[in-house]
Amino acid sequence: MAVIEPTPQNSHRHPQKAHTIDDGGSPYAIPSEVARYGRTTVQRLAQDRYLQRGIPFIKDGRKVLYRWDDVRNHYDKLAKESA
Repeated sequence: MAVIEPTPQNSHRHPQKAHTIDDGGSPYAIPSEVARYGRTTVQRLAQDRYLQRGIPFIKDGRKVLYRWDDVRNHYDKLAKESA
C-alpha cells in the first residue's frame, strides 16, 4: 500500500483533521471512541490493556471504559516525548 504524502498538488485530497472529542458530556469513552481519537484500532487498545501499558482504563464486568482526561493526558505525554 502506497502512502501519499500531502503536497501542494494533492493536499486537497487528504485534509488533515484535528483530534476532537465528541464526548456527549460524558467523562468516559468506550474503546471504539478512543481508537478513533488516537487513530489506532480497538485491537491495539486491547493488546495494550493485556500487556498492562498504554492508557489507564476501568473495567466493569466485560465493559471497558476510558476517562477522557486520561486519554488526553496519554496523547499529550506522547506528543511531548516525540518533540
